[in-house]
Amino acid sequence: EHVFIVGMNNGVFPRDPGAVTDDEVCKLIVGLSRTRKACHLVSCGMWAGPPFEKPSSFFNWIGDIAVEERTVNKDYWDS
Repeated sequence: EHVFIVGMNNGVFPRDPGAVTDDEVCKLIVGLSRTRKACHLVSCGMWAGPPFEKPSSFFNWIGDIAVEERTVNKDYWDS
C-alpha cells in the first residue's frame, strides 16, 4: 500500500537529468502506479561520499500536488 522510491537525486535517478531514459520513466510510472495509500520519494543531501548537487529532476515532473517536504538530520532526531 505504501511505495518508497529512494535515490531521487540527479546522477542516481535519473542517472543523467539531461537525457532521461525510457527505462527510468517506466520505473517512475510503475512506482507511482503501485501506490495505494502513499508514495514516499526519498532524496538525500549526502550519502557515503560528496554531497549530491540536486534532488531528482523527476520532482519537477510531479509538481507540488500533495507533496510534503521533510528534512531529516541530527536536529530532527533530537527534537
